[in-house]
Order: sequence, then C-alpha cells, then structure tokens
Amino acid sequence: MCLGVVADEVAERCNGIDDDCDGTLDERTEIACHTYADASVNVGICREGLAWCSASEGAGMEQRRACEEEISPQEETCNAQDDDCDTRVDERPEGGPLERRCFPSYPGFDSARPGNGPCRRGTETCGGGAWGPVSAPRARLRDVCNGSTTTATAARTRRGGSVIPARWGWAPACAAPPSSASPTAPATAALSPAARP
Repeated sequence: MCLGVVADEVAERCNGIDDDCDGTLDERTEIACHTYADASVNVGICREGLAWCSASEGAGMEQRRACEEEISPQEETCNAQDDDCDTRVDERPEGGPLERRCFPSYPGFDSARPGNGPCRRGTETCGGGAWGPVSAPRARLRDVCNGSTTTATAARTRRGGSVIPARWGWAPACAAPPSSASPTAPATAALSPAARP
C-alpha cells in the first residue's frame, strides 16, 4: 500500500495554485467572455474574447484580466455585413435599408453646390453592400450649379474665357458622370465631401 501520498486530481483552476500538481500554475484556465448583450454573441461580425487568469501565486481565489480580443457590435455600414449584430444587414436603426444624402462632384465643376440653380442633394440607398440607386427626380437642365442662370437649351458654358461642355447640374446620383450632356441621360457623380450634409 502506498502511504503518505498527496495527490489532488482536481482540474486546474484560476486561483494561483497548482491544482493538478504538474508544476505549472493556472495553465489553460482562460475563459470565453463578452461585454455586450448575450443575444449578439456570434451573430454577424460579433465574436467573444478571452479573459486570462491573473491570480497571484497562492491567492486561492479567481482573479482575471478584463475581456480581451472580443469583436463587439459596431455602427451599421453599407458592406453586406451585420455590423451591429442584430441579425439584419445594412439597415437603419428605425428599419429599412441604409440611406445617405449625396451630391455630385465633377472634375472642373468644383464650385457646384446644392442650392445653386436647380441643384439639390439626392438620397442613395444601400443594397447588396453597395450604394445606389438614388431616389430623386432628375432635372432635365444643363447647369454647373455655380450660381449662374440656369438654361434648358444651352449646350455649352463659358468659364475663365474657355468654352467647356455643359454638365447636368442637379444629378442626385453619386457614381460616375455621364459621358455626354444629353438631356435624357441620367446624371451620376462621386460623393463630394464638401457637400455632405
């Protein structure tokens, strides 16, 4: 019979004691953790983090560092992902797809501003992780939206002594401008930071 042996077969715990008698303290005692709502765990982009043991030797009680490396809910963006971890993708807080106000920016037409002539901002809607289309009527007018008088028939606009092709003034879309100034062509352009609401 083996006598005088002390053998603790308890699994290792976070307590500063070598519970499994292997010469190492508190190994493999990290636990999954999160600091956001339970309903969002592993939903969308959200992932749990780890709380590592920080008990000092001989403490005899659990001590842990704060939760680390978790991915928590973020503000929803137009990217085909559930950023706020609520099972919905690219949505507004009040419901429906994400929207943003936009205004075109054309090279050479830097003075164009909403409120000049017929120019008004449009609204883009997010779908499939990308912005578009714009929900607003398109004005059948040619104007550079720089405060000049709007004309429905002018084919060209003079600026700085040169003659340049007229462009759509009110183009509520925000992708690439049309290749021609045809009054029936939809007008699109890139979002102008200076014109954001």
